[in-house]
Amino acid sequence: MVPAQHGWPPGCTELVSTLAEGSPEASQVVRAPHWRRARGYTPAELSTRLGELMRQVGELGELGRAFSARHREDFSDPFSNALESTPAEQVSGLSRVIRIRTRDPSTAERLAHLLISTGLAESTHPVATLTTGDLEPDTLSQLPSMQPGGWAVRVIHGDEALDLEPGDPDVIVAVLDTGVDSSHPELHGKLVSGYDFVAIPDEDTNLIGDVKTPDPDTTDEAGHGTHVAGIIGARGKRMINGMGGDCRIMPVRVLGTTLENGARVGVGIITNIDDGLKYAVDRGADVINLSLGITASGPGIPHRRAVEYARLHDVIVVASSGNDGTSQPVFPGAVPGVITVGAITELGRVAAFSSWGPFLDVVAPGTAIYSADLGGGYRYRSGTSHAAPFVSGVAALIVARARRQGLTLRERTIRRIIRDTADRSDQRRADAWAGTGILNARDAILLTSNLIRNHLIRQRQQSWQDVSSAVLVLTA
Repeated sequence: MVPAQHGWPPGCTELVSTLAEGSPEASQVVRAPHWRRARGYTPAELSTRLGELMRQVGELGELGRAFSARHREDFSDPFSNALESTPAEQVSGLSRVIRIRTRDPSTAERLAHLLISTGLAESTHPVATLTTGDLEPDTLSQLPSMQPGGWAVRVIHGDEALDLEPGDPDVIVAVLDTGVDSSHPELHGKLVSGYDFVAIPDEDTNLIGDVKTPDPDTTDEAGHGTHVAGIIGARGKRMINGMGGDCRIMPVRVLGTTLENGARVGVGIITNIDDGLKYAVDRGADVINLSLGITASGPGIPHRRAVEYARLHDVIVVASSGNDGTSQPVFPGAVPGVITVGAITELGRVAAFSSWGPFLDVVAPGTAIYSADLGGGYRYRSGTSHAAPFVSGVAALIVARARRQGLTLRERTIRRIIRDTADRSDQRRADAWAGTGILNARDAILLTSNLIRNHLIRQRQQSWQDVSSAVLVLTA
């Protein structure tokens, strides 16, 4: 899923930094151009102190805001100049995040250390690439004769969940990935407009296709995002219905394509993913699926600010746990508040490759998962990348169930529903390898229905009490 990173990545000349809360520099970030439009804008123009640090490392550098602003001059352009910072941007810290370009990797590394040691910044991260390779399924010959992918839906009681709650086309699941094949028959009429945030500075000769120019074209060139989108939203033509039922998909392309051992895999950088995450929240996504991850490099928690921003808007964030088979945290899965998903095999056992640890919430089917592929095709894929979308689909059904009654559930309530209804192998509430257990879509919908019913009963009782009080006042 992601190679581990130790120290400063070779050749990395850019960094992202969260400026210290309350500092004069932090209050000025909103006035800086977005980093994609910041050619020639130097740190000295934002702050005298930043300019002095740049002189210490021996160059001027270039600086820009790391995130798109919700309130900006042109809403159709994510990189347009900011008008102001919203309260959510300020609380989450997104309004304090900058991106700095340098010419030399050693300069960038020294600057990262200086920003922390001087107290000017709370955290810094290199702008490094990550890849999302899948594992080749090795159990296809053992699959029983059934509709492809049927085992995965049955083990989580997904068909029963969809009988109880078919989903809602007004519920939007953002798939932050390699893009989506919009022409695939399984996804016809299921997509809303999205955006391509991929801009990879690396000069890797194995990069394929569109990896430099952000634009509204979210075409998938690797197949990873299309496969994930099918698990959530497929129409059920030549595969099982998507776990999100009638929900719609917002394709947000945050990963480009590279060749790895002859196979096409996703490749991207943290800032592209964070930009896409914020975009999805600002554009009204209810659930965000992140079938990707990276190990930490530098002080601070990668993706933390963007995830906090999503949670402030009650958007559910779901991520894969990683394919290293270790307890090493992978982000954004290890960010607090994310629903983190590991993988099980057809035998209901935790897959050997599934990363584990205290950050893990639940496990879901993740081997030999059948879903949509490029060119209108289909294929099997394995990995925690393909377990996470089952949980995203169930989250979308929960949102739809509540919305049907005119209610909105807090994102932490939905996370708790999914955790509390998971099937456990013993009496322990959670363990390091399986979290709270195997996703149970049916029980998640049933618990949601019970919570809604109890809420409505309490509402009616309260209104009758209010009426009784009013009568007593009137007749006194």
